[in-house]
Amino acid sequence: VEGVDVLSHPDCDTSGLRADAKAVLRLGEFLQIGDTKNYQRIFGARSFHDRNSLIGGQNRGTFLKFFSPGKIFEPRNTRFTSYIASEKPEFGTSLYKEYRARDVEEKNATALLRVWDFGQDDDLRHSAERKDLVERERAVLLRLNDHDPDLAAVTMRSIARDADLGSRYWELFERDRHLQRLSRFLADKGQDLDLSDRLDLIKILSGYVAGLHRVEIAHRDLGGHSIWIDPGRLRVVLSSFGAARFPNRNSAGAARVKLLGAGLKLPEDAGVVDQGSASCQDVFLLGSAAWSILSGASLPENDGVPDWSLVPDDVRIKFPSDVIAWLARCVEWDPAARFIDGIQAHDKLLEALRTDAGSQDEIDLSSYEAEIDPAFDYPVTKMIDRTRARIYTTEVGSETLLVKNWPDRILGDRSKNAAKLVEFFARAERLRSVSSGRLPRVRLACLSRDGLFVLQDYLEGRELEGLDTADWTSAEYHSFILGLVE
Repeated sequence: VEGVDVLSHPDCDTSGLRADAKAVLRLGEFLQIGDTKNYQRIFGARSFHDRNSLIGGQNRGTFLKFFSPGKIFEPRNTRFTSYIASEKPEFGTSLYKEYRARDVEEKNATALLRVWDFGQDDDLRHSAERKDLVERERAVLLRLNDHDPDLAAVTMRSIARDADLGSRYWELFERDRHLQRLSRFLADKGQDLDLSDRLDLIKILSGYVAGLHRVEIAHRDLGGHSIWIDPGRLRVVLSSFGAARFPNRNSAGAARVKLLGAGLKLPEDAGVVDQGSASCQDVFLLGSAAWSILSGASLPENDGVPDWSLVPDDVRIKFPSDVIAWLARCVEWDPAARFIDGIQAHDKLLEALRTDAGSQDEIDLSSYEAEIDPAFDYPVTKMIDRTRARIYTTEVGSETLLVKNWPDRILGDRSKNAAKLVEFFARAERLRSVSSGRLPRVRLACLSRDGLFVLQDYLEGRELEGLDTADWTSAEYHSFILGLVE
């Protein structure tokens, strides 16, 4: 069986193909081969199968059986590596749709599947620009991982992608099964949170935006689709960095509008104010998202643009006044009146939260504070985990010890969490006094220069998962059981 190439573009130049030109057809020629005369003109009139037709005689039954539904062809869900997608998309734009995907081999493993449809866009159907669009997010996350690995750990990172950059290109991103998009979270569980939890979420989100701006990354698409909440652990995760601005990369240009999923129209987009910087635009988006978390509702809009002035006074008065003032500045229509970037916005938010907490009786935490810099005084030997805390081994003299460090941006405002911290240190002190030998001894627990710090013994062990016991002897079983008891 010999194949041919069909050229769909009318201006393709075939002059350099030479002998290979015989195996190339233009689209018009290809569409005419259904006619016998045209077919014979291109491929010749002689057939090697005239006496043994594929669809005649003894071959007919086999041919029809092969193309009939049954054991050979059965309908099934499309697999993306080992994942299959939910039937309906969770979110979509004109360029892509996103689905919840599950691993057919590991039931608790989930992912975010994004399927692009470049065939729907005339500008990208045959454009090399599509490669830059789909690789922008990967480039952003690589930069973030290089400059701030801890912040990169709270983003949805790519775990697999299509090898062929076709019109239906797909990507898989890691996704904790407990995470919900902010828009879904507010609809389902937003009203269940008390004020302190709402403020904690805003503080975490603000800290992440500040972290992005510190490494010169402006997200530019913060919203209900790209901010994810884990309600059980009050955790925030970010996704959808395709429209981001960052160094050493050209802007997405006109295609940025097609990449945006937040659906928010900035005052700059409406043409009523001068264009603000990308970081200043992030501040506006941060303020809009923060109001949604705080109030459980989106900001009212004026001609499609979120407008703070439309929020009634009787609604604003329900929340801390300094936080309200911070929000109002974030979502100023005039970019010059907003915070310069996420770094300044986060610093001012922390000030506002401290002011609001100042009216309450404060617990003195000074006795738990120590001049310890975890990264400098106890450097990493082996990183074990850094999703919610940095957990790693370190060498102290001839000993290998375990460090657990919850950074300030995760821990939150110390004065606000003072009661919980005192309770934590009391538990650590009880563990330190235990002398059974069955628990790792706590060497030190304190408030370091960067959050909550715990230093304890490191107990080397074997993971039970994947342990092959098929060939164990009775003595090995006996030793293993004794090890569990002791």
